Amino acid sequence: MNIMVPGTLLTGLMILVACRDDPQTANAEPPRRPVTKPRAQPAPAKPAVARAKRVCSITDADAANDPFGTELTAADIVRSGGRITSRKAVKNAHTPKQTDTLVTVQQGGNRWVFYRTPEKDLLSSATLVTFTTPYGQALRSRVGASYRRQGSGCDSLLISDDMQMNRVVASMSSGQVRKVRIEPYLD
Repeated sequence: MNIMVPGTLLTGLMILVACRDDPQTANAEPPRRPVTKPRAQPAPAKPAVARAKRVCSITDADAANDPFGTELTAADIVRSGGRITSRKAVKNAHTPKQTDTLVTVQQGGNRWVFYRTPEKDLLSSATLVTFTTPYGQALRSRVGASYRRQGSGCDSLLISDDMQMNRVVASMSSGQVRKVRIEPYLD
């Protein structure tokens, strides 16, 4: 017998075995990938018809320079129920070696920041949302008078003095003062 014949037979047998159907895999379906369904996206919200907020600017030196009708100090606010929530030392920009203090006072929903020098307290900023104190009522009255003088229909009212240095910004709702931010000029 020729040696080539058994080798050829062996090769043919190996090819035959490799090509035949395996009984375990012949009836099985090919593996399937899990089908991921696209998630339903929520329908985009229809934009609400937004009314443009109207901001009015007026010049009223009395209301901008002295919004409370009197000069207030941190002690005045504390006497009427406020409490000092923080003190922060700051260097005086004009007097070398002098350290001043930023004093923050909370009263109800109102927040006051005073720049305290050895001589006096200067109002640095104030945000008022409640107007129950006499100075809160005076502020609301002055801002309301400025609002009525310029005409109605504003959502925000910016009151400044002649030099545009001191500013009072009021948020209005149905002609009523809801929130006031006072930004006096400090050097």
